[in-house]
Amino acid sequence: MGVREGTGQILGGAPHDARDLAELLRFEHLLSEVSAKYINAPSDHIDKTIRGDLGRLGGLLGVDRCAFYRIAKNKQGVRFDETYIWWPSEDDEQIAKLGRFLLDPEFFDNFRYYFSKWSRGELVQFYSLEDLPKEAEQLKRVYEKFGTRSGLSIPISVGGTAVGALMLSTVHEYRRWPDELIPRLRLFGEVFANAVMRKENEESLRKALSEVEQLKERLEADYAYLNEEIQLEHEFGDIVGKSEVLRQILRKVEQVAPTNATVLIQGETGTGKGLVARAIHKASRRKDRPLMQINCATLSAGLIESELFGHEKGAFTGAAARRAGRFELADGTTLFLDEIGELPLDLQAKLLRVLQDGEFERVGGSSTIRTDVRVVAATNRDLEKEVEAGRFRSDLWYRLSVFPSSVRLGTCIDV
Repeated sequence: MGVREGTGQILGGAPHDARDLAELLRFEHLLSEVSAKYINAPSDHIDKTIRGDLGRLGGLLGVDRCAFYRIAKNKQGVRFDETYIWWPSEDDEQIAKLGRFLLDPEFFDNFRYYFSKWSRGELVQFYSLEDLPKEAEQLKRVYEKFGTRSGLSIPISVGGTAVGALMLSTVHEYRRWPDELIPRLRLFGEVFANAVMRKENEESLRKALSEVEQLKERLEADYAYLNEEIQLEHEFGDIVGKSEVLRQILRKVEQVAPTNATVLIQGETGTGKGLVARAIHKASRRKDRPLMQINCATLSAGLIESELFGHEKGAFTGAAARRAGRFELADGTTLFLDEIGELPLDLQAKLLRVLQDGEFERVGGSSTIRTDVRVVAATNRDLEKEVEAGRFRSDLWYRLSVFPSSVRLGTCIDV
């Protein structure tokens, strides 16, 4: 391999003096060091490490851009990620301009020439833009816009599958790419590709394990609730009575049950609000999972938030482990909030957010959790008067009263 005078750029060819040999040894040493680095590298450090090593490679070769591009999973394009692109710091302004260009929906059309070559395992190299063929006209216009002079892209495969390409380019001078350089650069690309794939596989595994753990928690919660509620599950037939008022209530249940609308059940204690809630759930599309419930009147203000939304480990004294709340466990089913009129004002705001956006955070946590919960609420209070007295939020009251003429119970149910 030869070195251009004063530039430290490897050009290829057999070494013929000590300077050339030293340059070759530096290249081989870098390859050896980079190869060993990723064997035990933590997956969360890989992105930063790859960008640093792209910079070392680019600096050694004397190029202005050094990047590793991933082929998209749908095999219809490439993923351009600034994490895997290196450039000299003096080019930050131009790269920022390129970053805005990446947002253009038509951007990827300009690189279809590259993708067609990479998918066949063919490299692309050019001394000047004039070397590019006619079918690469779109690519040439992009390169002209950003001042690219010479370029080299080497497709990288792992296990016979094309996963990306290592790309080098210059903007300050023209460069030829000797054949002797290609296999060595391909080794660099394979090291980066294996590291990226390992990172992505570990992330997929963590996601799968997290989903399994969530499913396990859901099944355990369902099992516990089923054991607790097995004697309390009722069909409409368990609501006994023949009055016209009762028939009107059951008609309302039949109307609202198939929807996802929030339902508010109002009535005095002992009039069967829980029975109506179970009847609504039993006739809904969520009936395959048990009805979850919580009585807001039986827990202190400090505990009710944790019961509803869960908590992180260490969120408060006694929180020895992370705990999922009812809204998290009830994802995909119905949550019955009994005696909702007893809910403290500060928690009413958090409940309103769940009803509106389906989002919340655990106590002591910062990660937003999404949930798909159908809420059925009940109260023995007159919430309109509670709103007037300032003890219940008006916006939450309106949100709970989605179903016209909320289900109201008197003494019409004989149980």
